[in-house]
Amino acid sequence: GYGERELAWAEEVVRTHPGHNGIVATHEHLTPMTPYDPARRATDNRWLSSADELWQRVVAPNRNVVAVLAGHYHGLGAIVTSD
Repeated sequence: GYGERELAWAEEVVRTHPGHNGIVATHEHLTPMTPYDPARRATDNRWLSSADELWQRVVAPNRNVVAVLAGHYHGLGAIVTSD
């Protein structure tokens, strides 16, 4: 899991290294795609579910973050964004 301290650290690392590709590895970030629903950022797990905050603070504002890898859920999910 991660909290404010880890989010602030990650923000600083990717912000101060704009010429490097960043890959974030975390416990949970996306739910898997199912026949009924697309993959989405995890926001409803009662223990962690900070995927939206991670996205807003670390991933989206830093174009050098090229991937977020995560586990927790069984199955596959991907959200691809571009400029």
